[in-house]
Amino acid sequence: MLKRILQAAALLAGLSAGIAHAADEEQRYDVYAGGLKLGTMGMNANLANDRYAVNARVAGGGLLGALIKFDFAGRSEGRIAADGTLQPASYSGTSDDGKRERTVKFTYGSKTPRNVSFSPARTPRDYDAAPSAQSGTLDPISATLSLLRPMPVGEACGKRVEVFDGSKRSRLSVAARQPARDGLFVCNGTYSRISGFSPKLMAKQVNFPFSIFWRETNGMMEVVRFQTDTTFGTVSAIRR
Repeated sequence: MLKRILQAAALLAGLSAGIAHAADEEQRYDVYAGGLKLGTMGMNANLANDRYAVNARVAGGGLLGALIKFDFAGRSEGRIAADGTLQPASYSGTSDDGKRERTVKFTYGSKTPRNVSFSPARTPRDYDAAPSAQSGTLDPISATLSLLRPMPVGEACGKRVEVFDGSKRSRLSVAARQPARDGLFVCNGTYSRISGFSPKLMAKQVNFPFSIFWRETNGMMEVVRFQTDTTFGTVSAIRR
C-alpha cells in the first residue's frame, strides 16, 4: 500500500515553466490511512539554471506502517528545457518490501529511456512496456518533483503526463483546479495503467482517482496534501 503512495506522488506530474532558477526544495509528508500512520515521504531537490537533481524517500512507520514493510529510495537527474519541461538524464530507485530488495536504473537518450537494468535481475514478461516505446515519459522521481514543487497558479493543474518506471507505463490526467474547503483549491485526477501490467491487474482495475490540495499565496500554488483511494480506503499524504 505504501508503494501506491509513492506511485500516487509519482503518478501526478506537471512542471512549472518558472522553475529554471537556482533553488533548493525540501519537503516532508506523513502518510495516513483511516487515521493510522503508514509512514513518511520526503524529497530533497536542487534546481540551478537548466539542471535539476532530486532525491526521494518513502518509508514505513507508525502503528499501521509497522505491519506493512515498504521502503523506497531513489534519485533522478536531468535538465530543464527552455519551456520549463523536465528532460530526465538518469534514474535509480531501490525498493524493499520485506521479501525482496530490487534496484532499477536507466538513462535517457533522445528523451527515450535506455540501458534499463534490474538488480537482482528480473525475468522479462511478455506484457512489459518496451523502453524504446516510452519517448517523452518521465521517471517516477522526476514526475514527483514536477508535481510537488510550488507552481504559478496557471500551471498547477489541467494537464496529462506519461510515466515509465522501467517496465510499466502509466498516465496521469489532472483536471483544472476547483475551490475547496478552508480556502484551499483541489485538482482532481486519474491515474491510469497503460501498459506493462499483468492481465490480472488490468482486469481488476485500470483507473484510480486522486486529488491534490493546494494553497495559493501571492500567485503561487503549494501542495498541502494529496490523497488516493485504495482497496484499504482513502490514503492521504499530509505535508508537515
